[in-house]
Amino acid sequence: MQVALLVALTTLPAAPLESGTELEFQGRFVAEKGDPAVTQKDFRLSCLVVRGSQPGATIYWTLGEQGRGQWSWLDRFGKLDVNPKWRADSSLLPALLYQRPAGTSIVPVMLPFFAADEPLRSDASWVQDRLDYRVTGDARVAGRTGWHVDVRNAYGHQRTLVIDKESPLLLAATSTVFIGQGEEHELSLQLVRRGQLSAEKSAAVQRGFEALLTLRGQLEHEPRTREFQWTAERLATLRGKLPKAAEQAVGEPLLTIAQAAREDARRQANRSGALKAVRKQVVGQLAPKPPLTELDGAKFDWKQVAGRVTVLHFWTYRDSPLEEPYGQVAYVDFLRRQREKDKVTVLGVAVNELLEDPASFRRGAQSAKKLRTFMNLSYPVLLDSGAAIQAFGDPRITGAKLPLVVVIDPQGKVVHYHVGLYKFDRDRGLAELDDVVTQALKTAP
Repeated sequence: MQVALLVALTTLPAAPLESGTELEFQGRFVAEKGDPAVTQKDFRLSCLVVRGSQPGATIYWTLGEQGRGQWSWLDRFGKLDVNPKWRADSSLLPALLYQRPAGTSIVPVMLPFFAADEPLRSDASWVQDRLDYRVTGDARVAGRTGWHVDVRNAYGHQRTLVIDKESPLLLAATSTVFIGQGEEHELSLQLVRRGQLSAEKSAAVQRGFEALLTLRGQLEHEPRTREFQWTAERLATLRGKLPKAAEQAVGEPLLTIAQAAREDARRQANRSGALKAVRKQVVGQLAPKPPLTELDGAKFDWKQVAGRVTVLHFWTYRDSPLEEPYGQVAYVDFLRRQREKDKVTVLGVAVNELLEDPASFRRGAQSAKKLRTFMNLSYPVLLDSGAAIQAFGDPRITGAKLPLVVVIDPQGKVVHYHVGLYKFDRDRGLAELDDVVTQALKTAP
């Protein structure tokens, strides 16, 4: 779930931030209720201000997170163009990945600048973007003096800002954020360091950012993507382009991101090799017929799918946490409905640790039932205590994540083994899977 968190960005024209200014902020995100040790997430935001001949500026940023989940290296850095009012596209702001029991939320982080049309003064008040602002005094942060500003909306206090008296810099901010089912949280940010790079060093850091940004573009990564799919083509691009891009990364925290990219490349390569080995053992072989249980408790009879193309979709099938893209079950259901007149059977297989213990089996089954109802699935969901996914080759032993899709042809042979999400086609849904089904149907007697 994405949380809209828009912060006004401010400047004092008389004292613009110089190009090459480095800023480092310490932040915290914590629930209003509950034990902070459980709900708290700390983060560090670093920014480089680059100014050219045109009005406005470019902000290169990196984000480091601790606790309650974190992004892969692909979403820990970015680039923002801000206008003379220090405003930017909110969809490109750095964002936290915050995990909670009921799901995962994406929480954008405020850009640490503020812009008012007139210089601020004691007791000043104004309305901007339907928010009421009022200067309530002075405050000192990181050795700098700023204006303490109270911000309210129609419902009451929304955030507190400390705005530098000599620049368009936000020294500190505290905001109230609601996520999930109206769960109140506090997001705070405070300047801890300000430095100035030489023109030469600033240019070098910019080249490092641009090299990694170019690589990310070549990987076709969309911002704020939690489940990035490492295809063979993307892995080849990463292995081929990363060394040169990483060489250009200079200074912290960019070096840390480059190192995380190297580690990810090695990990993905090892995982890809392990998955190929598992796939090789399964594809082309007669499909096993491990025990599966229907939602009503009956034992599944494999004779039901004899002579048909069978699509097995192994996923968690639980109603909580329920997060997009939901294992792509909606697209799997679309395929099933499109193939309703063909000899094609689609079966969901719930893989849930609760099903392995007789004492919790009922809870696991109930969770799968709720998910099936919530998603209005037309295909049946079966329960697996672990034997089925092991028989077909559990990809999780390689460190990969579900879903797993297995396709069995009418002769009972496995013809397809796919781990992770498919690339989505607007007109055909899961086109790759649909093509596999089409080929398998051609072998029907």
